[in-house]
Amino acid sequence: MSANEKLEKILYNLYLKSGVEVPVECAKTAIEYMEGHAASVPDIQVKVVKGGTYKIKSYYLENNELMDIRGASTMITLVQDKAVPELLEAKLGYDSVVYNGGGNLFALVPADTDESLVNELEELAQGLLVTANSAYYISEPMPLSKILGKEYRDTMAYIESELEQRKKAKVLFDISPESAFIGGKLLDKPVDATELSKELKEYCVKCRKRIARYSRKDKKICGGCLHKVVAGEEQRSQYVSEFNKRTANNVKPPSSVSHIDKDDVAVIYADGNNMGGIIQIITNISEMIDFSEFVKQQMSILVYDSLSECDMLKFEIVAMGGDDLFLIVPAKKSLYLASQLIKKYEKAFADKFPGTDSTLSVGICIAKPSTPIKVVLEAVEDELSKAKKLVRENGGKGSVSFNVLQSYEGAVSDRGNGTLNPYSVTALDQILDFSEKVCTVQDIKTRLQNLLTAYIANLIKVNLVKAGYSCTCAYNGRDAAKMMDTVKFDLCLFDIMLPEIDGYNLDGTFYVRNGNFEIGTSTFIWKDLLRVIKFGKGGV
Repeated sequence: MSANEKLEKILYNLYLKSGVEVPVECAKTAIEYMEGHAASVPDIQVKVVKGGTYKIKSYYLENNELMDIRGASTMITLVQDKAVPELLEAKLGYDSVVYNGGGNLFALVPADTDESLVNELEELAQGLLVTANSAYYISEPMPLSKILGKEYRDTMAYIESELEQRKKAKVLFDISPESAFIGGKLLDKPVDATELSKELKEYCVKCRKRIARYSRKDKKICGGCLHKVVAGEEQRSQYVSEFNKRTANNVKPPSSVSHIDKDDVAVIYADGNNMGGIIQIITNISEMIDFSEFVKQQMSILVYDSLSECDMLKFEIVAMGGDDLFLIVPAKKSLYLASQLIKKYEKAFADKFPGTDSTLSVGICIAKPSTPIKVVLEAVEDELSKAKKLVRENGGKGSVSFNVLQSYEGAVSDRGNGTLNPYSVTALDQILDFSEKVCTVQDIKTRLQNLLTAYIANLIKVNLVKAGYSCTCAYNGRDAAKMMDTVKFDLCLFDIMLPEIDGYNLDGTFYVRNGNFEIGTSTFIWKDLLRVIKFGKGGV
């Protein structure tokens, strides 16, 4: 069903409920008016419903189990895509949802719809999610022409501001944990759990915050955590099934993080940039429907295709929706995977919305499989923030920022030290290409650490020249600094123990150019280069 067909069906029901004699013709005329092909619209009074779930981090991280984090993401999607639309349809007698994605639902309802509807929506969401925040707003009656005509943007801005006020109100309902368990079924499948005696006062073994009300597989858990567990198990198989269907593979989901890779795993957190820029050029609801559906579908397509092309057949998708992504993959090739994700994302959006410069930023945290997921998630959020900051300050292409946590104990103290991120994706691609041709990790590490004499410097120069690179040598930090003041080198390699100025104080600069336009500047030291070699294309 096209965007116009979906909207026309909703408009038909609105006209029908308002008592108009020819609702079919009115709906068609309303679409023509929206597109500028009709001078006027058969005007009726309508209300707008808008809202969703927000500030969900605490809901995701109630415990450290990967299955439950995935289940939390699935539950939020379930509430927004299934439970709330079904309640609206039951109340109104028709599908009123215009678009629904990225945590935002937008519906058109009759003018006589009672304001208490938003309380019911919020109570439903809170009953299912328990600890996640949800807010919905219903507008005062307004002419349909304000939504379909030239006032569309101003109307949407006003509705958005009112929704923000609703969020600040923080309306709470008297929801007990056991009420989160609905009818013994979730995702249309029976839930294998038994209800415990209400006299039991033991805490849930998962969140350790609420009283356990159910027993499942010999574990006493609350209703909210029960939903996460069941939803997480179901969604795990769904992601793998979709991947196999699209890529013609036959992979099975890993049983644990250590089965993805026993040495190092990479947690990838990606998010789109300038989505607001695209929304700014949207002039009517039909275009918004089209945009919402495109964003919803595109992320899964580029993720599955990139995983397959990088030959990453062991992975764990924790959350994937709208323009954001959270997945776990083997650390080897993770930087290359990030590069592929960015390029596919940018091409897809450039083709669909030319001139809007929508890009993707990626944060990567590389850690041991045993590192607590909460620690890794906090670290990868920091890296994503750095990557997005680069795009905000410099524009241009997408960006990547990464960090390596060698151990849980050293995670806090290591973060941010010895790594100068982020990189524009173009810079990362050139470093990846370079790293393929240099040598093994141990070889380059040995050479860099012993770059104390002209003999070693010239030896490296000879090897690089043989590989097709133009190379200039400096034999101390001061000479290197002078050279860098006059020449823009593509890549600078420094030993830490350089005479006069050490390598830590003499950062190399990687310039990326497109014609005469400098689209990104990133700095790095040899430690970053070693990491790119290890976790880039080659995975040495």
